Amino acid sequence: MVVSAETKAMRGDLAMRHGGGEIRGGYITGAVAAKILLRQGHACAICGAVLEEGQTHFDHIVPVICGGRHTSGNMHALCIHCHHRMMLLFRDWFARRKKA
Repeated sequence: MVVSAETKAMRGDLAMRHGGGEIRGGYITGAVAAKILLRQGHACAICGAVLEEGQTHFDHIVPVICGGRHTSGNMHALCIHCHHRMMLLFRDWFARRKKA
């Protein structure tokens, strides 16, 4: 996956615009999850599908491995299908980047 400068700028803008404090540890709390879901109107950030309890995945907008922060402002909620697709694309992009 090639990430354009425009996409990187948009992700950075989203992360800054939504703010949010650091999240301690590797897990988000119920309060942080509720804040993210409320911000998105309980819809997947990619496809817009209604997110149901137990069917929601939380993902970093700018991955931590790429310099993103582990904050609520740098996270979005995705449906299972979009999260799976994003992880496959990112894994592919990262593997090609390491080979170069």
